[in-house]
Amino acid sequence: MHHIRRCSTRFGFLLTSTNASEIRTPACSFHSGKQIASKWRKPEDLGHTMILVQDGCEINELPVIVRKVNDVINFSTTSKVPPKDAPVNEEHEEEAVSAIDRCHTLKSVYSLLEILPKEEVTPVISVHALKRILDLENNHQFRNQETSKDANFTRAAVVSELIDIVATGKDDAAVVKALRIAVRDLSGCQEHKDRLKNEVLVRATENKLSLSLLCDAVRSFSHLRSDDVDKLWVGFVSREADISENNVLDMFRVLPFLKESRQAIFQILERKMIGPTGFWWQISPRQPIVGEILALMKSSRLSSVRLLAALSKWTNINIHLIKPDHLNCIISAISSHNYSDEALKVALERFVKANQKKIKPQAQQSLYANIMAHIMKFRHRSDVILDCGANFFVRCSNLTPTQITHYLSAFGHLNYQPKNAEAFWMHLESVLDAKFAQFKPSDALDTLLYCIYLQKHPLNFVSRVFNPNFLDRLSDDSMAQAQPEATLIVNRNKLQALDAALTLECPNTYNGPLLPKNPVRPIWQDGRIRSMSFYLRDLLSNSDRQAANSVLLSDLPAIELFLVDLVVHPTVSGWNKKLSNVDRSQCTVLLIHVPEHYSRDGKELTGPQVLRKRIFMSLGFEVVDLNYDTLNRLKVHPNAIRQHVEKMLQANRKDNGTK
Repeated sequence: MHHIRRCSTRFGFLLTSTNASEIRTPACSFHSGKQIASKWRKPEDLGHTMILVQDGCEINELPVIVRKVNDVINFSTTSKVPPKDAPVNEEHEEEAVSAIDRCHTLKSVYSLLEILPKEEVTPVISVHALKRILDLENNHQFRNQETSKDANFTRAAVVSELIDIVATGKDDAAVVKALRIAVRDLSGCQEHKDRLKNEVLVRATENKLSLSLLCDAVRSFSHLRSDDVDKLWVGFVSREADISENNVLDMFRVLPFLKESRQAIFQILERKMIGPTGFWWQISPRQPIVGEILALMKSSRLSSVRLLAALSKWTNINIHLIKPDHLNCIISAISSHNYSDEALKVALERFVKANQKKIKPQAQQSLYANIMAHIMKFRHRSDVILDCGANFFVRCSNLTPTQITHYLSAFGHLNYQPKNAEAFWMHLESVLDAKFAQFKPSDALDTLLYCIYLQKHPLNFVSRVFNPNFLDRLSDDSMAQAQPEATLIVNRNKLQALDAALTLECPNTYNGPLLPKNPVRPIWQDGRIRSMSFYLRDLLSNSDRQAANSVLLSDLPAIELFLVDLVVHPTVSGWNKKLSNVDRSQCTVLLIHVPEHYSRDGKELTGPQVLRKRIFMSLGFEVVDLNYDTLNRLKVHPNAIRQHVEKMLQANRKDNGTK
């Protein structure tokens, strides 16, 4: 019959389910009078089950071992005092280990072990003997010697005896070391590996292994490709108090080897680092610990906003002590978590300000490229970082095409003109001219679009883009991606945006459009913008004027960038059919901007939105910017939102009249 056992622990309540008549769990154990560690750990002696572990608000289903124990109750009429262990003669151990090291053949090792009394062969000596045997077998000079059947039989007997001494001894470190050695023995007996593995499992459950031994055990289990590796979580829980800033990295390094218990171990580490007595601020900045922790979190598919915030704050505190290579690792890893905050921005500002003249450009060009890519991704429009980055860019002469794209992306996407604009753009033009053929086609398009965002039109490179060779490369590059059709559409949209922008903004020097119009396809639109545009359309339409949402203009390609969110026009029939029926100067385009359309501080529009606004204005429309967050707050009051939009329209007409 299936039994349910409820055990109370420091984690909450454990619900265990098993068929075993007697079990051993982290919360309860039974002994038969003899020391269980001295018994042979056969596979059938250990069962397995799953328990539910509650840690705060988190509940995890974790595996544990189930010990089958016979003679649970053993009545005795006489009291026996357990014999004391004989003290270990450390001098004798050292002599034996040295003697084993002096053996250069397997036969000499066997002979030495034969003359040693068994009671004097300690687990330490046994482990060293196992290691020496394996080293000699892997030695090319002696690999083909002593391969007779008698030699193999002798080896099997010696190894079995040595493993028995290790498994029945009380030296826990020796058991873990022996398992690590057994993992290397590809021709070794699987029974010996299973015995050592089971011994490690039991000792981990009994809280006999230190954190370093537990980490070594996890790696050994992983090399054995054993599913039992997740059962070692019990040992880590028991040793939670021992986790400190000195060994936390070793703990993170074992997370990729775990599966079912990975999240539970990560929760322990998170609590120890940022809890009430957390030690995150004590981590040494002299070692690349934080960068590796962030990288291991990413490779293990783990994330915690609280922990990322703490490590970002740690970076800001220790920014002047962090080595550039370590900072580069931190930025790359934390960007991969899609996280950034004000503390990290301040840290980067302090770094570039203090090091802009100290660091040689050629030595840290990768670091600065990563910094620029980071502030672009998270829309940090920092004058300090951007101007220092522009100065650094001008001083660099051997940037890779990818790094050039990263540099320019920050300025173009954040719509920022550097203070050294003349030197910056001259250097960029010379670099592009020399390395244009080395760019990936998609990166080349991005780079040219970033220039257009800042009204620096790359007319000198038009002939290199709109030619069959480049277009073939672009198509081949798109088809090589994981999602070729989606990538091809994105690249086609970039080409159309480039062609349309140059056609409208450079009418005298650019003979466009060069691309044919594509058939109209469904265009993706942000759900927030679409919902608000429907609401405003009904709110603003009356007998004198009408509002239309999600409008495509015949002058522009049918892409998301040029989709009009809302246009208010006089009441004229046929608006959606023929634009020429309406005087565009009497029409107002309303652009609804979600937070992603602004810099992180919400003050400046990003480069694509600025270009979008310029394009509509060049077609003769009045353009009004509306903040989505403001509209959403006023949405519950129709009169208030109508007054706000009318106020924005009047302010725009007043500004246009002044101009």
